Amino acid sequence: MNSINQDVSVSRTSSVNLVDKNQRISQKISLPELKANVGKAQEFLQEHLANLSDADLEKLGISSAKRDRLLKYIANIKYEDDPLHDTMHGGDKSDGYAITVNTKLQDTDNLANMVTMLVHEANHCDEAYLRDNPDKSEIGDTRYRDVSGNPITAPYINTKWEERACETLGVMTCAVLIDKGELPNYSRYNNHQFTEYLTNPDLLTQDIDEWCNRGYTNYIDDFDGNVTFEHMRMPDVDNGGLTDAKIQIKKGDIVKVDGKEYTIGNGIFMESSDSAPIIQFCDYTTQPPTGLIEGRIIFDGLEPTQSEKEKVGLDDITQTAQTVEIVRNGQVVYTGKVYK
Repeated sequence: MNSINQDVSVSRTSSVNLVDKNQRISQKISLPELKANVGKAQEFLQEHLANLSDADLEKLGISSAKRDRLLKYIANIKYEDDPLHDTMHGGDKSDGYAITVNTKLQDTDNLANMVTMLVHEANHCDEAYLRDNPDKSEIGDTRYRDVSGNPITAPYINTKWEERACETLGVMTCAVLIDKGELPNYSRYNNHQFTEYLTNPDLLTQDIDEWCNRGYTNYIDDFDGNVTFEHMRMPDVDNGGLTDAKIQIKKGDIVKVDGKEYTIGNGIFMESSDSAPIIQFCDYTTQPPTGLIEGRIIFDGLEPTQSEKEKVGLDDITQTAQTVEIVRNGQVVYTGKVYK
């Protein structure tokens, strides 16, 4: 967590890598058993991912250099007991680009599931590494290089684009290994077998989009700062049935707070507090990010439910007198208030 503005914090959204509840077990396993299952998946990938051919890597859309970086992250596992999460996340420079596994992680005895998750999180680690070292990115990577191929500094923020890319790589890696006979077939989304995606990429895109929109509600779409805020869609959160209300923030929108004006884009972003419709407003051109207000924004008409507040540990925030306006083409399109 990055400290800003008198103990107000930017709470970076973390990768939750949700799977369908009917694919999870309900009983927490012991830490030694968890570590054994994670270790089995580590060893499996260190053997089989390392031995994929150039043709196999082409199916995954990655280079051999990227594969080698992924293997380094997969070898770097840490554990945590985070009360707000129950899965794993990929780290950044501050923790050595480690994959951190929550001790409450479930379904760890399913090797295909673990392979998919570890590759997903390793790709998050790689995105963090490339943000810190854009000169190590592949030529043609438009996130970390300009049109001439020169390395550029990218905002350090997770996006729906990144989540889709990470899950796609995890699923396709697992699918290739299933196709090679190293794993039994596996399904995660809409009962589609992973091997179906090898011949039907549109089906994979459809399933990944549905997964991302359900599990990563309120993440920004891309580095332009486009984002749609709405109520959470996680099965363990009561959103009050309020699924129609949406606030759409676009690149170029003007944000007015206390007489100050900011323009969305170029590192000025609004993002959710861990997928809830409780909004952080930050300058991501700085490292760590700088909060542009002292508090968080809740938009009128998109007030979070108590369950949503509790899910992200913000059930005690209260409204202040500060107001917020979103102006587009000279017209106020949304209003809100600052909460602390």
